[in-house]
Amino acid sequence: RHLQNRRAMFEPYGRVVTGVLLLQDVALVLLIVLLSRVDGGGWDVGKALFEVLVMGGIAWIAQRFVIPKLVFRVKPDEENLLLWLVAVLLAFVGVASWLDLPLIAGAFAGGFVFSAFPLNGLVRGQLSSLVDFFQAMFFVALGAILGVPEPGLWMQAALYSVVVLVVTPPLVALVAERRGLNARAGIEAGLLLAQTSEYSLLLGLSGVVLGHVSPDTFSILALTTVVTMTLTPVLGREQVANFLLPFHPLRKKGRIADVPEGHVLILGFGSAGMWTLKPLLAQGEKVLVVDDDAVVCAALAKKGIPFLRGDGAEVDVLEKAGARNAKLVIASMRRVGDALTVLRYVQGVPVVVRVFEEEDANLIRRAGGKPVMNSMAAADTFMAWLENNDRVTK
Repeated sequence: RHLQNRRAMFEPYGRVVTGVLLLQDVALVLLIVLLSRVDGGGWDVGKALFEVLVMGGIAWIAQRFVIPKLVFRVKPDEENLLLWLVAVLLAFVGVASWLDLPLIAGAFAGGFVFSAFPLNGLVRGQLSSLVDFFQAMFFVALGAILGVPEPGLWMQAALYSVVVLVVTPPLVALVAERRGLNARAGIEAGLLLAQTSEYSLLLGLSGVVLGHVSPDTFSILALTTVVTMTLTPVLGREQVANFLLPFHPLRKKGRIADVPEGHVLILGFGSAGMWTLKPLLAQGEKVLVVDDDAVVCAALAKKGIPFLRGDGAEVDVLEKAGARNAKLVIASMRRVGDALTVLRYVQGVPVVVRVFEEEDANLIRRAGGKPVMNSMAAADTFMAWLENNDRVTK
């Protein structure tokens, strides 16, 4: 929800966060199943995992070949569609109960049935009110189970919360950057993942029911989860990531000996950067690229193209890149706020900004920049190809 509110679901760090959470969910579901049968020995554990695998296969078949075709062929109204959704979910929960598996395994498989596009968009609107209701009920029931923890448990929970908040962001940022994500995206992903989720509570509850976890231990886990989940919207803001960015140990790496002048400065290379760079180099322009992606910088280094590794919205980086002395600045960054920062800094240098929304284009114009609508540029390119295609008659 935090990513949706920030319209960041499909940004690199949004995809990383979503992927990590999904992998955690799958791992915890399997772990809960395993722990539920561990007292029965290896055979019982293997049988349970096999049953989960079969149920997952049925869910996959239903997702790919059954439910979408059935829904779009029958086209039920909203009320009937909601009944269908609830019936399928309860059916998988019922199968899990019949197999004596944890109900969460059936619920997860049932949710997977409706996860594929485009059915997931239709389902999300139908189930959103139910999800909100049951989430509220979940935490109310959790509070009823916990009661009022003793002060000593609060202190332990506070200590574990600090560990989660301090260890998770740099660990996630390190792994994300090793896999090619830029530094700020890695930091933002780490801040959003610096929490223990409600699935950890389900794991703890399973341990309590099985007698593997004491009530006090579960209270510490629950308090840690509540504290970290409460702090996530505060710590996951862009302002916090921007504050932490200068402390990144790799931020000082760069290839610029002196501050350049009279050059074309490209902020944010991305997948389309080479198409911008090639004509400039062909005309003999002096070019400098600023990008925070380790993979992009490595590719530029191989091609002998001058670059500076850093965030184009950071004033220190703009100063090193000689933004105020540039002939032209091309800002190809995802956030319009980053481009506005550049415009405030350079003041007088022509700035061309790639934007995705008309609202963002208006902001750039008012700030003195030249917006280029990404959708319009793509449409112009397509129409040019279409007109030049021999099979198209005018």
